[in-house]
Amino acid sequence: MKVVHITGRAGSGKSRLIFQQIKAHLDEGDECKLILIVPEQFTLQSERDLIQYLQCPGIMQVEVLSFDRLAERILDEAGGKTRIMIDDQGRHMVLRKIIDDLVPQLNVYQKVSRQDGFVRHLGTLLSEFKHYHITPEMLESASKIHTGTLKDKLNDISLIFKHFNDYLGVRYLDIDDRFNLVLERIHDSTL
Repeated sequence: MKVVHITGRAGSGKSRLIFQQIKAHLDEGDECKLILIVPEQFTLQSERDLIQYLQCPGIMQVEVLSFDRLAERILDEAGGKTRIMIDDQGRHMVLRKIIDDLVPQLNVYQKVSRQDGFVRHLGTLLSEFKHYHITPEMLESASKIHTGTLKDKLNDISLIFKHFNDYLGVRYLDIDDRFNLVLERIHDSTL
């Protein structure tokens, strides 16, 4: 599989170049399937623009997909759809339950855990941790080299994060973990 990155400013001709390359590939008669990856909000418009550029009623060898749709297709084909996907709202519900269960064990966040926005901010923080591959164990290790409030905050967050991951287990999949699962399964896909 060949991956080509085309970058440039708006209006610099990126789409035209891509469409030219797709047309040239199709004109060669190669039976290989092509995937054009675009942002979610541009999938329909990009597909229409491509059809118009190619001057054909439809396209069978070319798929216009967003990253989310590509991930979905890979997981459909290679496995991994057995877990229930939870979105931001699901994450917040799970975090609320976990925090309520852990309140007696929390040091710094025991009182603020009921404040408006706490769960949302914590959900965003955990999402960032997952994005940068930071684990609860890393937070726990970091807490050992610090003292005072920072140590307590790291311990609280590590505890919540660990319980969150344990809760998800093998039944649920956090939206932020989906691309990691795709990376594990992409070799089993024919896309």
